[in-house]
Amino acid sequence: MSNAVMWSAIVGFLSPVVIQFLAKSGWTRARQALVAFAFCALISIPTVYFAGNFEADDLVKSALIIFTVAISSYKGFWQPVGVTPSTHA
Repeated sequence: MSNAVMWSAIVGFLSPVVIQFLAKSGWTRARQALVAFAFCALISIPTVYFAGNFEADDLVKSALIIFTVAISSYKGFWQPVGVTPSTHA
């Protein structure tokens, strides 16, 4: 497993904490998912750069890993402990 994959997994695990402030609870699930994917795609840029593998295919892999781990960790860990989309403006 490369450093980019490991960092992507770590960032993905922590992403739901940030996404809760971006996705509002009154939005549709599709809109919340789109915001989550957009965040994961954007956060993959510094993640891949930090890992030292700044190439297009690494960006795509990182974004997909971050999104997959973020959704999995949200459903399995963060949601049960109370991290949900925010109602803040």
